[in-house]
Amino acid sequence: MLPRKLSNFPTHNSGLIERMFKQLWKLCALLSLAMLSLAYAGTANAARHALLIGNDSYQEVPTLRNARADAEAMGAALQKAGYAVTVMKDRNLKQMKDDVREFKSLIKGGDEVFFFYSGHGVQIEAMNYLLPVDVRADSEDQVRDDALALSNVLSDLRAQKPALTLAVVDACR
Repeated sequence: MLPRKLSNFPTHNSGLIERMFKQLWKLCALLSLAMLSLAYAGTANAARHALLIGNDSYQEVPTLRNARADAEAMGAALQKAGYAVTVMKDRNLKQMKDDVREFKSLIKGGDEVFFFYSGHGVQIEAMNYLLPVDVRADSEDQVRDDALALSNVLSDLRAQKPALTLAVVDACR
């Protein structure tokens, strides 16, 4: 049984308003990316890297329906914008950490970096966590131990000194 704070994970319904909002949100994210890319277009040798993670198939918390498809759709748009795209789906904690570590190793100073996560997320106190598919979420302490802290991902990416870092988190929380 999930603790009170974590027991109200929403399940995606396919209501018209939700789909419209989600499409509008994605459009805003892509427009923001386009504007930021134009602002940094003068960087001569900048590579463009994107890591996208979509988690639907949760084992202990409610499954989702669209996170993998959202990561794929965002990946297709980013490829058209010239990004080298890596899409990962239904990742456990070890895989998510490995994905971020490998992605970080690709980034050089001055590159443009895009990170996208779609799946369950929670905020505990002032920290946001991205939930892997194997999270149990029995307690807040367990989530802190068994989920990926968004701040750690962003710190890892910033440590590589990219010219641009954009993170988009599409999380049910």
